[in-house]
Amino acid sequence: MKINKLLGIIVLGLSWPNKVLANIYLYELGLGGAGSGIGGAFILLLIFYGAFFGSKLAKAIIWGWIMFFVTFGYCMTLFSDPELDFTGIVISFLAACAVLAFFTYLAEREKKKEDEELQLRFKSYNKSIVKKKRKKKKTKNKL
Repeated sequence: MKINKLLGIIVLGLSWPNKVLANIYLYELGLGGAGSGIGGAFILLLIFYGAFFGSKLAKAIIWGWIMFFVTFGYCMTLFSDPELDFTGIVISFLAACAVLAFFTYLAEREKKKEDEELQLRFKSYNKSIVKKKRKKKKTKNKL
């Protein structure tokens, strides 16, 4: 029954006779479009900030994607003959995917190290709390 209602709403919405004018606020703010100008430069600066000053995990992910596109573009130029065949594109894409997989592996390894470090901190914190509780019990028992 719910699916029929949803389907009815979709059909009525698609057959609505008037045009819908959307408020595209990204264009109004200068953050949208092909040559987005200030917004594109701002986003690019944020990406580079994360690539150089972010956490190790963020660095590995950002540099992985950067190297994906660099490798893909470089491999595409190697196969840049007048008639670029499908094999050249596939080889370029697979090489870029291998680079991205390597950086993803590095990111996962960093994430695992951070998780292990947090677990060690948590265990040492719990041990200190248990020791404090034992001291309190001992002092209460002595009184």
